[in-house]
Amino acid sequence: MHGSMIDALRKDILKSGIPLEIEVSQVFQKHSWKTANQFPYFDEKEKKIRAVDVVATKNIALVFECKKSTDHPWAFYTAPKSHPWPELIVKGGVIRTSKGAEVPPTTFPHSHILDAKIKAGMISYTPFGKKDDFFEAKNQVLNGLFYVSPKKEDGAPGFPTYPVIVFDGEMYEFYLDNGKLRIAPIVYLQFIASSPISRGDYLIDVLRKSYLLKFLEIVNHESEKQK
Repeated sequence: MHGSMIDALRKDILKSGIPLEIEVSQVFQKHSWKTANQFPYFDEKEKKIRAVDVVATKNIALVFECKKSTDHPWAFYTAPKSHPWPELIVKGGVIRTSKGAEVPPTTFPHSHILDAKIKAGMISYTPFGKKDDFFEAKNQVLNGLFYVSPKKEDGAPGFPTYPVIVFDGEMYEFYLDNGKLRIAPIVYLQFIASSPISRGDYLIDVLRKSYLLKFLEIVNHESEKQK
């Protein structure tokens, strides 16, 4: 009896995003980040308690949402950051700090969102008529970003706090090339989104699970520069 229930429970857990949440927190813990899973906050707009999947801190803070899909990919219209619109967001967008303040990215010159080599996602598309779980993740992480303020005892304006979405599934980019639709696999981009609360423009790190260790290298480098 217990064996069949354990097998059923194992299959059900593996279908969820929880193993991904655990993996994300464990990867960052191994590199001296402080992490918290299912970090609670009070949504003042909805008047209810919610939670973000993972919060990781080490001189900078990362607010994670984790999603998994086995039956459909995510697709994004992308543009290089040299394009006027993404470049404008990079220069004039906002970072939410550990003090709760919103500041321009240029306040933190070592911010990885200033990296012009990282493509900007401007439109998301969930194919095959499936549930738009990217839209859900985007709103969840931006909502959490507004209310989750990891503690820092001193320093002003605080350390930068970034929204991050990790996807256990396939990701593709698409764009027009002389009128032809081009589609290619992609593992990492920064999606331009407006916060539903502050209406400020943010860049959300969106990455496949397979890119997690490389992303860790990026934010570890920024963390060291932030000291």
